[in-house]
Amino acid sequence: GQGELLWLARGLDEGSSKPQEFTLTWTRSADGALAGTIAFRPGTTYNVKVVSTGDSTIVYQSEPHRSPSLNAQVVTRTEARLVGDSLVGTYEAKAQTGGKTLRGRFTATRQ
Repeated sequence: GQGELLWLARGLDEGSSKPQEFTLTWTRSADGALAGTIAFRPGTTYNVKVVSTGDSTIVYQSEPHRSPSLNAQVVTRTEARLVGDSLVGTYEAKAQTGGKTLRGRFTATRQ
């Protein structure tokens, strides 16, 4: 669609050696706000909203979604930096109960 940006990403949870592939789709709405959707295979999809942007940085936070790794509902906060045609960043998924946290890093390439 118009104003859509698709990124193909690979994330690696801390302590894991198995990368997870996901897509990040940004859509700019009529009022200029950015809305994001993250989709994992085999089928987890959730929305993210931008918390802040800088010169080449973007911070976004997810709506509550289920983390298979933590086996809990989490909110994920991501800090990413734009490097050429790539996004490089870190994420932190916090369980809404129990206080467990999962961190990791990812790289994404604009499609």
